[in-house]
Amino acid sequence: MNKDSQKIKELENKKFTKREQNIFFGICIVGMFVLSIMFSAQILSGTIALLVLIIFVPLSIWGIKALVGLDPLIRQKTRNETLKAMVKEASKNAIEQLENNLIDKDKAIEKARKTRTKLRVK
Repeated sequence: MNKDSQKIKELENKKFTKREQNIFFGICIVGMFVLSIMFSAQILSGTIALLVLIIFVPLSIWGIKALVGLDPLIRQKTRNETLKAMVKEASKNAIEQLENNLIDKDKAIEKARKTRTKLRVK
């Protein structure tokens, strides 16, 4: 214990030169400057994120409500565009369209026959 107290007293009585004090002070200033830049960058990014959140949440809610309100109109327009494309394709390739229509009907009839056969067997 006596050695420890003696070391403490030696450190208390030690004098620091102006050069050592200036170097220590400069290191502290640079360290505080770096820390303040780091903290301010985090505060700034958090503030920007909060502002973006405040702006985009109401806009998103409004957009979703608008889309839900316009959903029947959007579906109708989509069906209309699909029908226009089908009519355009059918008018360009009438023969192929009729052949595909016959193939689809044959498949539907065959499926109905198989289903009817299964029902009669049970």
